[in-house]
Amino acid sequence: MSKVININTYRKRKIHSGQMDYEATAAVKDKFEIAAGIIDELFLCAEDCIRECGFEPSAFTLDKESAKGCLYADLNEFFAGGEETLSLTYEAVIGGVRYAVVSDACADGEEVEFNTTFVKWDGEEWLEYADGNWVQGPGPDFV
Repeated sequence: MSKVININTYRKRKIHSGQMDYEATAAVKDKFEIAAGIIDELFLCAEDCIRECGFEPSAFTLDKESAKGCLYADLNEFFAGGEETLSLTYEAVIGGVRYAVVSDACADGEEVEFNTTFVKWDGEEWLEYADGNWVQGPGPDFV
């Protein structure tokens, strides 16, 4: 059996008939809803970091590969506290210099830890912005 439904239909709450037990399905849906909230928080962390570093967030755009990474994330491993992270990268070229901000999240029980790193490319490696200075960063293959 197949059918086609406009995706906007799923942006509204469905009313369930109550004829089947929905609890297990709700648990799956809950993980996706929480992941969506975490993705919103990653965006906010990136935006705040960009501002704190003295740059304009509107200059930065989402890296498509990092967006794919979020969509391909193993949510079961993420919520189990495994090595899986949710991560988004935003990039900009300002004055001929390449900048990036990377926000990532990892779960630990009922808590989610967020880390955000602001970097620039010096032609050989990524330098990290820390306490108002550019310091040796995470290396050449960070972003």
